[in-house]
Amino acid sequence: MRFPAVFRLVTIISIVLSALVTVAAAEDKWKKIQAEINRIELKINESEFPGMSHWRNKNWEGESFYYGNNSSSMGYQNILKIWYDELAGMHYPNPLDLSGSLSSWGMFKTRSNLVTSRGQLDGGAVSTFYYIIFKSDNIPCALISTTWGMEAHMGTSEGNERLNVVLCKKEGEIINPTELNTLVASLGIRDVFSPQNAMFTIGGQGSSQVKVESPKSESKGIAKENTDKEHQLKEARNLFEKGLITKVQYEKVVNKILGIK
Repeated sequence: MRFPAVFRLVTIISIVLSALVTVAAAEDKWKKIQAEINRIELKINESEFPGMSHWRNKNWEGESFYYGNNSSSMGYQNILKIWYDELAGMHYPNPLDLSGSLSSWGMFKTRSNLVTSRGQLDGGAVSTFYYIIFKSDNIPCALISTTWGMEAHMGTSEGNERLNVVLCKKEGEIINPTELNTLVASLGIRDVFSPQNAMFTIGGQGSSQVKVESPKSESKGIAKENTDKEHQLKEARNLFEKGLITKVQYEKVVNKILGIK
């Protein structure tokens, strides 16, 4: 093959690759969409969450949908952000590390974040919803996440679909698990699961009845639990030393107290 021919071939390949990269880059952009196209389903009182909009992003990794408002007014208005991601040919190996993700999460990474409560929610239609409630520069916020869908080979992953939710309220207000349960039950993903509640409103369904535990009260609870266990272990030891239970029975009691299976 002559040099000019080789040069032309290399040029053509370069042009094709450049075009493919350009197409891929063009696809890797969020585009505003109408509500009926968004697979995230949630009815809210729009006066409580100003500026909500619908977005979609589709690229080689999969497809993502977003429904939310701008976090620039955080602390002065209610913020609600929802992301639904469906990976193509890939899987999430583990559930989202909620606390660990705050240091790299765009709207939180430059702020001081103090987690005050964590746990699981009851409203999950397809999988367990995990949550943390935290203060972000003294603004009450919550992060909720669940992962489900097609599992990888030998069940080594959580799934290929993930739903993340951020809720932040005005400074001085509170967020509690009851309110988050109501939010989760009001969510749906089209073609996956439907909302169980007709609408989500701030403070709906008795959300003001339960206060979030502070780190101090949480520490007190842990200390009391440890004291109770110490007392139970002493009683079990006394029974064993008095010959009222066998060594096997004693070990079983100890394991049960300590939560060892």
